[in-house]
Amino acid sequence: MTTTDRYSPEYRRACLEAGHQLLAALPDAGKGEGHLLWTTEVWPALRLVAWGQGSVEDVAREAARRLRRQPSDAVRSARDACKREDAPPLPQDAWERFLGAPGRSEATSAPPPRPGPPLEPRCPPEAELHELLNRCVPVADDPEVSAWLAGRAIAPGLVAERALAVALPVGTPCPSWASWSSGSSWADTGYRLLCPTWTGAGVLASVRARRMVAVPETDWRWNIKACAPRDFAASGLVLASPAARLALEHGQPIARGVLVVEGEPDYLTMATRLPADGPGVFGLGAGVPGWFGGVDVDGPWLLGTDADPSGIAKARKVAAMLGRGRAWTCYPAAAPDGTRRDWNDEAQRDELPSGDDLVRLLVGEA
Repeated sequence: MTTTDRYSPEYRRACLEAGHQLLAALPDAGKGEGHLLWTTEVWPALRLVAWGQGSVEDVAREAARRLRRQPSDAVRSARDACKREDAPPLPQDAWERFLGAPGRSEATSAPPPRPGPPLEPRCPPEAELHELLNRCVPVADDPEVSAWLAGRAIAPGLVAERALAVALPVGTPCPSWASWSSGSSWADTGYRLLCPTWTGAGVLASVRARRMVAVPETDWRWNIKACAPRDFAASGLVLASPAARLALEHGQPIARGVLVVEGEPDYLTMATRLPADGPGVFGLGAGVPGWFGGVDVDGPWLLGTDADPSGIAKARKVAAMLGRGRAWTCYPAAAPDGTRRDWNDEAQRDELPSGDDLVRLLVGEA
């Protein structure tokens, strides 16, 4: 490798590709080999993906499933990898392979003295993304997707009306990034509810795919409920209701405040039950985007992430970005046995109101 600029966009992208290549080549773990493989293969892959600003937690969870390790341990490893401020070395010949790909050439600029601002998320090609979405149908027109939404107490008609998600028909041709490393596409493995994800400028940049069918437990993917495009970044992007994304696109304040939740079910639940004119709803996936602190909001920031360690950490991160007194947490009531429930749990129990009644509930709990 002839370059020393480990902060350049080219080097970071080479790291992202190399990290995913290491994971794809991860062998099946024999008895007693899981810890060794995690140390020798997965940890270097996490460092590379973190430096490449990819979805580190998704990579860690995938590796944990393949090596039969605890997901919580994987997430801790992912966070440790993100905390490292030194650039990881690329595997042997990885830089040359990256430069040898069509349309790439080595960077010639001198290395900066310190890391620059975060890179824009590396997202699927715009033409391919829009082509895939154009092949989709309204969720209310797909019986399986519509039934899944209705079973989660989410109104398919409102999901379609507010352009919150679309249905990917079975057998639809998909680009390589909308598939698994085995070649099986989202359309053929049940990941058919597609929720668009947006940048801080209100630009449609990617999607998250939610699984509609059960997967055999013998398959290492059996507990992956949702996924993002393969080999592309999921961080820096959010699910966003119409009120939220229009305000972002036009640089206007988001009226009546903002609600931040986690995951597709909670996002679709709140974005269909709250009034169409606000509050805006953001749904988090891989993490908290750095641009949150600059969003202009008229009204409170309501942090309704999951009441588990990961969700609480995300809420605290958002609150720290905004500064003292600008954000309030709000959680659904605990179940009778003391376990925490999420917003979709409340909806399925018919214990969650709609419209302005829901606004009053959230503000009252904040």
